[in-house]
Amino acid sequence: MLSGILRSTWRRVRFQHCTPLAAVQEQKQAALDKVIRPVVREARRAPSVHLPAAASPKASRKPPGVAGDVAPDPSGVDAAVCPAVLGPAYMHASVSGEPPAPQQQQAAPMPSRKIRPSRMEFEAMYQQLSDWKQQYLTAHVPGYCFDAPELGAWVRKMRKQYKDGELEQWKVERLNQLQFEWEITDQDARWHHLYHQLRQYQLLHGSTDVDIKHIEEDGCDWSQVAWWLKKQARLLAKQKLSSHYRNMLAQLGVTLRIPKRIVTRTAALQALNGPERRKLRKKWKQMDLEAAEAVREQQQQEFEQQQEQQRRQEEVASRR
Repeated sequence: MLSGILRSTWRRVRFQHCTPLAAVQEQKQAALDKVIRPVVREARRAPSVHLPAAASPKASRKPPGVAGDVAPDPSGVDAAVCPAVLGPAYMHASVSGEPPAPQQQQAAPMPSRKIRPSRMEFEAMYQQLSDWKQQYLTAHVPGYCFDAPELGAWVRKMRKQYKDGELEQWKVERLNQLQFEWEITDQDARWHHLYHQLRQYQLLHGSTDVDIKHIEEDGCDWSQVAWWLKKQARLLAKQKLSSHYRNMLAQLGVTLRIPKRIVTRTAALQALNGPERRKLRKKWKQMDLEAAEAVREQQQQEFEQQQEQQRRQEEVASRR
């Protein structure tokens, strides 16, 4: 019985000393008002503070500088109340009353955006392709051409839609007017790719005479273009270069240098029949192998002579 009386008494005492949550919040708000309100009242009586304009979309219609007004701040904190929160520039403004110097920010460059082929207008791209054909005598554009990547992607998209049967008939007829190549072999695609690489070399160096030494200067490998030009010269000497490709090279101002050996051999093969040509080509191949072996031996001898001369110079230097 005694324990039950003590237990009930303890509950009544603890309930009387416990403060509800609402009362605690009211006490905290009253304490904050007692501390902050005098500071805010003194700040409103102080002279106006100049802060950077257009700090907030809810700024007052009155211009800063009128007595009794404080320019709004983007952080939402009053500079006169708490200048340390806003940094050194705003602290200077709150003390001296002068507007701080605005920080100059450099505008970030806009990133280049590539247009998707699906969002390209047909008429605009068709006109670009027409100008391309008039300039380079072909309606084929490589997929990764250095100066027309969007046009190359659009041409590739037209071929894919035509292959899938999704291209409208009127678009097919318009492209046929430009002699559009709906199918292109890997060999022809590589030819056009190297052709436009040669065009890029011409824009960089002002000439179509590809010099492999330029690899170290501009960081590009032009060896494939150089070998490709030599191959075109051999095909031209053998009369195996198509007239279309010859016109494209002439349009670019390319001069193909044909070795005299190829010209004489090609002329010699014209008056022979099939078996005689094969026999003569086999003979020439053996002669070329022997000539290459002789050149290799001569280079080896020159290298050995240079090594021997260098060894003798080192011996003379060591004796001294």
